[in-house]
Amino acid sequence: MDSYLSRAAAGGRQGALLLLVAALVLGGCTVQLVADYDAASFEETLRVGKMVDRFYGDLLDTPPGDRAYANFAATYIEIEAELRSLLTRNKARPLNEESVAIAEIILKQWTARRDEHKKTGTYADGEARLDRDRFAREFASAARAETYKAAGNSGQ
Repeated sequence: MDSYLSRAAAGGRQGALLLLVAALVLGGCTVQLVADYDAASFEETLRVGKMVDRFYGDLLDTPPGDRAYANFAATYIEIEAELRSLLTRNKARPLNEESVAIAEIILKQWTARRDEHKKTGTYADGEARLDRDRFAREFASAARAETYKAAGNSGQ
């Protein structure tokens, strides 16, 4: 009986120690599943989104007969460079997969629209309006993803 009580007491001490260690570990550690909010990334997203919107505003303000790819090539290149910079910035941040995915989608669609414009040599009004709206939604999603990080990491 004496050895049974000794084992029970030792087990109780081990259990209490284990419980104490678990409380300290769980109480002092948090698991982060997304990147921290980055105000510079948020502002860059808004800035590049504005560039794309301006591109479509200029395109739609140009008479359809004057919408040859060559007239817009420099702007396509400038915006593509900005989109690649935004993608690189997002890839450099750990736990930022959602923002990376959105930036990749935007870049892929931008280059597809550029290639189509280059191939056809023109850009129809209806198509331009639809593309403008699509990019606006995508940039809004990218900006929202960044603001959710601020809300999520502040405990809200």
